[in-house]
Amino acid sequence: MDWEAVGAIAELFGALGVIASLIYLARQISHNSKIVQGSTNQAVADSAQARLLSAASSESLAEVMSKLRAGDGDALTETQSRQAFYYRHATFRGFENVFFQHRSGLSSDRSWDSYERLIRLQFEAEQDLRDWWVGSGPIYDEEFRTVVDGIAASIKPKQIEAEKI
Repeated sequence: MDWEAVGAIAELFGALGVIASLIYLARQISHNSKIVQGSTNQAVADSAQARLLSAASSESLAEVMSKLRAGDGDALTETQSRQAFYYRHATFRGFENVFFQHRSGLSSDRSWDSYERLIRLQFEAEQDLRDWWVGSGPIYDEEFRTVVDGIAASIKPKQIEAEKI
């Protein structure tokens, strides 16, 4: 066997090794992407659950939300109005975070679609939410604001049972 044949065989094995390494790396990247997406979804779910649990475990916040859903926002005390204001900001910051995650490809279309439906339900359930959004919306990301403005404009406010949210 001459040295040229040995060299050619070595180059062939080298090329096969590079191809195998690339396939392995592609699989690792794909696997890592799934892990990152799963971690992102878990963080978003944890944040949403924390907000929901705070409302469920706080009698005063539950009362505030019940008044808002009943259209009795004018009956809120100053303290309750502040509580509603901060709770809404926390909620919409959570929505904005999901929007950012979706926009960057870390959250699925299905996940974002469910949050869009939730935003829609919020606007349907709380008649004065539009007023709050008009005043508070400008502090949010412009693209997110555009999406929420579109959702708010596409629905007519109506009363729904608080249990649906």
